[in-house]
Amino acid sequence: MEKRDESAEGHGVVRDDLYAVLSFASSARYVRVMSRPVRITPWCLCVALFVWLPAMARAAEPSPVVIDGQPFLAELGPHLALLQDPSGALTIDDVLTPGQASQFVPASVPVPTFGFTKAAVWMRFEIESRSARDEPLMVELGMARMSRFEWYVVADGRLEQGRQTNHRPGSLRSGDGCRYPTLSLVVPAGGKRTVLARAQTDTSMWLPLTVGSPLEFDNFTARRDFRDFVQVGFCAALSLLGFGLWLAGGRNRQFLGVGVAMAFGLLHAMIFNGLYVWFGGPWPEWFSRQGALLCSMLFTIVFIKFNEDFLGWNALCAAQRRVLAASYVVGAIALAIGLFLPYGIAVKFQLPLQLLALGGAAGVAATQWVRCRGARLGLFTTAWLIFLGSLGLLVMQFNGLLPVLLSPADVMRIIVPSVFVVFLLASANSYRAVLQMQTQVAELREAETSARLESLRYQLNPHFLFNTLTSIQELAHEAPARIPPLVARLADFLRLRLKPEPLPVITLAKELESVRSYLEIEQVRFEERLKVDYDISAEAAACALPEMVLMPLVENAVKYGFEDSDRVGIRLMARVQDGRLNIRVENNGSLHEGRRRGSGAGVGVENIRRRLELRYGSAARFDLRQEGGHVVAEVEIPAQTPQV
Repeated sequence: MEKRDESAEGHGVVRDDLYAVLSFASSARYVRVMSRPVRITPWCLCVALFVWLPAMARAAEPSPVVIDGQPFLAELGPHLALLQDPSGALTIDDVLTPGQASQFVPASVPVPTFGFTKAAVWMRFEIESRSARDEPLMVELGMARMSRFEWYVVADGRLEQGRQTNHRPGSLRSGDGCRYPTLSLVVPAGGKRTVLARAQTDTSMWLPLTVGSPLEFDNFTARRDFRDFVQVGFCAALSLLGFGLWLAGGRNRQFLGVGVAMAFGLLHAMIFNGLYVWFGGPWPEWFSRQGALLCSMLFTIVFIKFNEDFLGWNALCAAQRRVLAASYVVGAIALAIGLFLPYGIAVKFQLPLQLLALGGAAGVAATQWVRCRGARLGLFTTAWLIFLGSLGLLVMQFNGLLPVLLSPADVMRIIVPSVFVVFLLASANSYRAVLQMQTQVAELREAETSARLESLRYQLNPHFLFNTLTSIQELAHEAPARIPPLVARLADFLRLRLKPEPLPVITLAKELESVRSYLEIEQVRFEERLKVDYDISAEAAACALPEMVLMPLVENAVKYGFEDSDRVGIRLMARVQDGRLNIRVENNGSLHEGRRRGSGAGVGVENIRRRLELRYGSAARFDLRQEGGHVVAEVEIPAQTPQV
């Protein structure tokens, strides 16, 4: 590896490069891409300059970490020098030789990142003590998933301390670090120490190094563990809340999707950050590698399904459905790669494929919002875009495309729970809208049913009046003296029937008042030729019954009974049995076809059937049959009391 320019020369190069870039940006030159002129605006170049300027800078020589006996905690980025070993063959003895030692270059950013690399990375920093006593120190690399890591402490060019580990969270049970690689050392009073570390991993590499006195370091790790504990607890609560809302909300799949996706996302975050050591160990390496990949991809597929359930497959156009189907395919391919390919290969494909699959689903959400608008879709789409943008930054981070570190732990700790809260709120809002729509539909159906029932009810009163007026007309010729009591009974009947009922149903006792008035009218007309027998239990009399259900049955019994005989006996019975109200209207005679189908101004048997079906559905039963020399009409409905 070639040595970088010296500090002064390097700064001169930066000034020259910066002048050239700014001059080009201010002129807004045209460039040609595929033979077409493209204008590069100053804004584009300023954004690019903001992103890449840290990478262009030539860092000064790193300064040593100075300790003076006071508690301290510091990031090691400004004090760090790096050496990349592409072959991975260099040993500590090789690195300590003057030739290799001169190849170390200052870290250009506070947290060096390398993306996916097979190279081994050596780190070096100096510690200088100005304290009057020996000072214990703690050094930590805050990355959980290292394949191999080595610590070395050098004093006056001589190797003083070294430790090599195949580090996985939970594989070390010592007290000096089982989640992250940690080094304990003591710097003597007025002495100097050089610390070297060798890192190598089969996943993306970044090197957040921290050094501090034991007390400050313990406080730092306690605060970090508390934040992680709060994050895990909060995400677990979100997942359980999703499952709970799914169970309580009529198995709404949106809530189930949030709960399952959050569970997979939480498990992936715990593996990624080594938090699963809270549950003991050691854990197999497969769990920290393929296990994390599978959790991530299962999370992706479930999340795409959640997106589909939220938007509604039937509400999407054909193009949106194709994009969503393609997202499922990409997610399935990524899942298969994680299952069947070695981790070192699969991990490089997994993140781009995950971003592509989720990007398709987010695109469907965004286009649906453009089509339909609405605050609910706007909130949902905004959360999608924030989540997708965070994931895109992580993809760039893991591939070494960002010159500065965007901490994956911070993104998972802050962005993911916040976005999932928005998704959960959007799902709750959607579910509430569905419930409101269902309530409106139910109210419309109830109003329609009530209108139809009211229409049927108003058909019945004119039918009875027609029959009564016909009887009065006949009595005017045959027995005029019997007309006054008949008119008096009719007045009583109209008083009962024309008074509006405040409830959709009345009691059987109330219905019987009208029936008795009617039969008294008919008994004035037919005298001793009409006999009526009542057998009504008190429990049955208190039960609810739709208005004008019993009256047509009694009317038909009188009408068709006198067609077959000059004497008619009618028996009314009502009982409650096994939670059912049973009403029977029985008369002598035979069952005529017209009576079976209903007759008279469109009012009759079919009218009763329709009203009972509208009110009770399949819970009601109506039967009209011949039993020997009698006709039996039977109504059976649930035994209920009228609701006030």
